Amino acid sequence: ERQAEQLRAQLWTAIKARRDVAEYGVFMWDGSSFNADRESRNRIMGATQLASMAAASGQPYSIIWTLADNTTRTLSAMEMMSVGATLGARVGAAHARAAELRAQVTAAPGMDALRAIDITTGWPA
Repeated sequence: ERQAEQLRAQLWTAIKARRDVAEYGVFMWDGSSFNADRESRNRIMGATQLASMAAASGQPYSIIWTLADNTTRTLSAMEMMSVGATLGARVGAAHARAAELRAQVTAAPGMDALRAIDITTGWPA
């Protein structure tokens, strides 16, 4: 039982690490790569909010965005909002996958069941 508890703890640590990679790693939108570290996420959400406000008031909006590969892309309001929505969906999917795996780890009756849990698949790309 002690070994099973140690393995549960190791699995949960590994799951959290994979969740962080999925949540904060580079993500793709419309063929472009975007950073998703904390600072980049704040920038994306701020720009998404400004784009939404511009769209709601019928004002023009355009932003030149520096991508993960250090190239730039000009985004319209709708495109910026789509980038923000993609980021939000990715974060939600990462947390949902982690919760699903944590439930499997918690429910596993012993070492064999714990070893059978695949924590490498099912994460957002």
